[in-house]
Amino acid sequence: MKAIYLALLSSKHLIDKISADTGLNPGYAGQKFNRLIIEGLTKNGVDIKTLTSIPMSRRFSKKLFWNVPDEVEDGIHYQYIPFINIPYIHHICLFYVYFFSIYFFGEV
Repeated sequence: MKAIYLALLSSKHLIDKISADTGLNPGYAGQKFNRLIIEGLTKNGVDIKTLTSIPMSRRFSKKLFWNVPDEVEDGIHYQYIPFINIPYIHHICLFYVYFFSIYFFGEV
């Protein structure tokens, strides 16, 4: 079985890098919760691909455009959505990528 998981979930490597670069907590509780769900599904034979955005905002970084390369960690494929780091525009970018990827194409 294959599944696409939509969440603000990042690989452990990327979360550690964000934490080291900014010195702030990028939402460890939410990351752990989503990662436990995905790890459980993976152990039960589900091929998981995450369509996700990194947990970043203007509060953490003043960088305007974020485009993080895709990663594979522990058998989970993390596909990161590029976005513009401006309030509201960030959410609009995410909405359109999620919408068009899932609704029109059915697969990422």
